[in-house]
Amino acid sequence: MVCLGANLFSYNRLAYYRFVTGDPDAALGWMAQANDAGSPSLENVAWCYSEMGDMLFKVGRTSDAETAYKNSLATFPGYHRAYAGLGRTSAARGSLNAEIKNFLKAQSVIPLPEYAGPLETLFTLNHGAPGAAGQRALLERFKS
Repeated sequence: MVCLGANLFSYNRLAYYRFVTGDPDAALGWMAQANDAGSPSLENVAWCYSEMGDMLFKVGRTSDAETAYKNSLATFPGYHRAYAGLGRTSAARGSLNAEIKNFLKAQSVIPLPEYAGPLETLFTLNHGAPGAAGQRALLERFKS
């Protein structure tokens, strides 16, 4: 695919392949090339930054992941995946309130179960905050 057209799409697919086959350093290099290649659609670039943030987070580079998520938001303001990523990096720092805030921002864009689940847990951990029941109800709706 890279030989046919070296661009954001081919680079990010190669990055994903490298990541899932156990070569995160190469994956991150390819994802950086994807980001550098850019796209007429800024949402595609933001997706790549968020995907890079996910890779960095999974290998324990939380600070670098946070930077990637912030780059995603700078590229495409309001991007839900970047807010969710910032929620995870906030959790790694032990910042419950920041984690809740970022997951709520992600959920306000699109109410996905992968946002409602952590929010239910976070609200429950936050001394049974009333939001837990609402998130649980949302998760129940996803089941049907």
